[in-house]
Amino acid sequence: MLLTTPQVHLKYDGTFEGLLSIIFALFELKLEPISINPLNKSVPTLFEDSLFVDTDPVKAQRVWKAWVNISNRRYARLAYLSFLSDKPYKDMLICRYAKKLFSDKSHTFYKNMLDEDAYQLYQTARKVSHEKHRFTGFIRFQKTHDGLYYAPIAPDNDILRLLAPHFCKRFSSQAWIIYDVKRDFGLYYDLKSVSEIKLKNPKMDIKSGRITDDARHLEEKFYDDLWQHYYKAINIPERKNTRQMKRLMPVRY
Repeated sequence: MLLTTPQVHLKYDGTFEGLLSIIFALFELKLEPISINPLNKSVPTLFEDSLFVDTDPVKAQRVWKAWVNISNRRYARLAYLSFLSDKPYKDMLICRYAKKLFSDKSHTFYKNMLDEDAYQLYQTARKVSHEKHRFTGFIRFQKTHDGLYYAPIAPDNDILRLLAPHFCKRFSSQAWIIYDVKRDFGLYYDLKSVSEIKLKNPKMDIKSGRITDDARHLEEKFYDDLWQHYYKAINIPERKNTRQMKRLMPVRY
């Protein structure tokens, strides 16, 4: 479409490559984005220009390669981690940061924690990284009758793909599925490789993350019941410390 003003609402396909393609377009077309949103989350605009930016892998790769060269891979990764955040401002933040990064002739902007956008990008990425680290210890698998291990999760941020390397190494001899019930997709490990899946199994409740008793392995149900009885047996109501429990194990887990 022909733009009447460089100020525009930008839309893209919701992928990281798509966002990198937008960053390329900002410089190529000299755009000033009013908002940046995935197409499925965009709000219709009647009196302001909007533009859908197609994902271009070649342009995206050029942006990413330049990003890594200017800073380094560790600092560039902050942008990817921020992209996985659930914060609605993430797309605009990453693009503002990118414009400053590529416009800085000294190539030292990425270290400038006094800049508001640089600091916010770092903090956003840090929260995503911390949640990923917590989930490597809090995920609990349920064993199905056919020997598959299934674990439902509902993280605040889109961290599922970040978990794959840890669990491939930790449970390399077991077939497993880790399913993000919040975003309705999962990772399936078949002892050789990991693939993304969507479940349509009546024996698995996607919302609750539980599998039906007839689909669970007998040993799994036995130990689950045993743990419940053990907890009730050792629990002393007079010594219950809710505050400490919440500190050691957040309520959402």
